[in-house]
Amino acid sequence: MLLSQWFFAIFNCIISIVNGTGKVRYTTIVNILMLWAVRIPSAYIINRYFDGTWVMLCFPISFSFGMFAMIGYYLFSPAWKEVMRMAENKQNEGEQNLA
Repeated sequence: MLLSQWFFAIFNCIISIVNGTGKVRYTTIVNILMLWAVRIPSAYIINRYFDGTWVMLCFPISFSFGMFAMIGYYLFSPAWKEVMRMAENKQNEGEQNLA
């Protein structure tokens, strides 16, 4: 279960950063999918076929889905690459002003 806490921490950090940049549509979609496409079906499957004693396992499953979705956004999104490029330009301007 300790691994699921890392999944939640990484997911929460990346989703907060993306929300802070103003890109809330993707994070909202990921949260809705975590609940309706991953957590609820996995809880049903665990309850139906695995005696229901491990039903809380649906939370780490959905957190891992959210973490991988947000890492995918971080690695492959053109909008995120644009934000990183603007931050790098701003940092370079600050270094030039100090010199």
